[in-house]
Amino acid sequence: MMFAGYSSRAAQVLMLARLKAGARGAETLEPDDLLAALLIEDQGGFYKAKAELLGRTGVAAGLGPLPHEPFLPPRKK
Repeated sequence: MMFAGYSSRAAQVLMLARLKAGARGAETLEPDDLLAALLIEDQGGFYKAKAELLGRTGVAAGLGPLPHEPFLPPRKK
């Protein structure tokens, strides 16, 4: 498996970054792709963003509530 040495969250970030890069027609990942993917995953939006990038909705997208703990601390008001 390609991401065997990574945590599941790290693999999700890399997968999302690759999907974002592919959506803009790039053959390689840019730092902006990684940063955007990290922020999306951190906010619990991995499955929604993945579905949007793949053009899927609902059950076909594999959406499901999973426990999520952000990397970054919550924003203080």
